[in-house]
Amino acid sequence: MTQKKEPKTNKERSRQHRIRKKKFIEDTITECAELRKQVKQLQQENSTLKEIIKAGSNSIDPRGPQTRQKSQFESRLHEYEDYAYNNIYKKMIADPKEVRYTELEQIMEHVCEWSDDRVDYIKTCFKKILNSMVSQSSKCYYACNNILPANSWNSKSNLRKRAKKYFDKSSEQNEPKEIFSNIELSAHAKYSFKCHNKDLKQLHKKFKKIGQNLIKQRNKLLNLYQDIKDYAENCKFSGSYSKIDVVNDFLVLDKVKETDLIQDHKFYDIPKKNHTNARYEEGELTE
Repeated sequence: MTQKKEPKTNKERSRQHRIRKKKFIEDTITECAELRKQVKQLQQENSTLKEIIKAGSNSIDPRGPQTRQKSQFESRLHEYEDYAYNNIYKKMIADPKEVRYTELEQIMEHVCEWSDDRVDYIKTCFKKILNSMVSQSSKCYYACNNILPANSWNSKSNLRKRAKKYFDKSSEQNEPKEIFSNIELSAHAKYSFKCHNKDLKQLHKKFKKIGQNLIKQRNKLLNLYQDIKDYAENCKFSGSYSKIDVVNDFLVLDKVKETDLIQDHKFYDIPKKNHTNARYEEGELTE
């Protein structure tokens, strides 16, 4: 037979209430202290990110390129690299406690090999090279020769005088062949175009081959970035370092930058071009 619990006295209930109230107040004070600490850290981090944004904000102007003030940085990648290797470096040397791990992780995510900023910059660079390899007029010339060979161009140009209405109607359709066939060339231009037709085709093939190889090398580089990213994630590098490691990395980098160890010729083992010949030998690079 179960015994009935004796009812609590007012004195006992008051004592338990005071205990609960005291614990609640202590927990609230502890929680408030932790929240204040988090707010301070977040404010510092927010200030840091504002500095990064401010560094590139001057390059944006809705009034157009004429009034746009150029940023000192070529891309967002360079903004983050400058902030990491200058601002963060100084803070870490002065007092590592002032830099949070989350701030380190965030900034390093932007400057590592597999960062989106680096990948976007590499893609942009390769695209610029591809677009700038051949002049616009030469591109038009090569495309014309590819679509409409010299013999066809000359024959259609002669026929155009006898069938002008037909060609005028065709040109309204904006077909590439008709665009080129409607162009009036001088006798000298027709003769030159016919004589150099084979040479133009060979030049176009060489440019295409270089462009295709350029994109293949770009893709190899981007795939290598992805391999490094997968390797780093598998090894869990991000959670295996301490602040003293970061400080030492910065100190080593500061010393190495004074040497030629990370210069292009030394790092990639690329021979320098020391001769004055306008032509380059395979694999060499100027200063």
